[in-house]
Amino acid sequence: MEIFYLKDESELEQLAMNVASLLKKKKSNIIALVGQLGAGKTTFTKYLAKQLGVKETIKSPTFNLIREYDINFNNFKKLYHIDCYRLEKPKKFFDEHIKELISKENLIIIEWADKLNRYLRKEDLITIKFFVLSESKRKVVLL
Repeated sequence: MEIFYLKDESELEQLAMNVASLLKKKKSNIIALVGQLGAGKTTFTKYLAKQLGVKETIKSPTFNLIREYDINFNNFKKLYHIDCYRLEKPKKFFDEHIKELISKENLIIIEWADKLNRYLRKEDLITIKFFVLSESKRKVVLL
């Protein structure tokens, strides 16, 4: 477990760079993001996607749940950005969508991943928890 105290977005971008480096060393292919609304999950995802070579603008998939991007990073070919904030039936969503995406060639970033915790294998995960300390300060715990 590592704990980071971030005072601005540049430090969040640095954290994304660190996580990209971590992805080269670990066999994890799911990044589980947990934290309250406005804690920085989507902003972190934008910075991480940039590190992975995504050229498109990353938008939150709040209403369509999943967005797909082509990447060529390590062994990953696709990045799937999933937002479970509005998810009403987690098991059904996992069974019908996420199960088929879990592969060595896909990197999956899940916002509000705590809604899917019971369906995700811990050994596949890098979990990042975001805590709001003030309007600009965040505490981030990397598990």
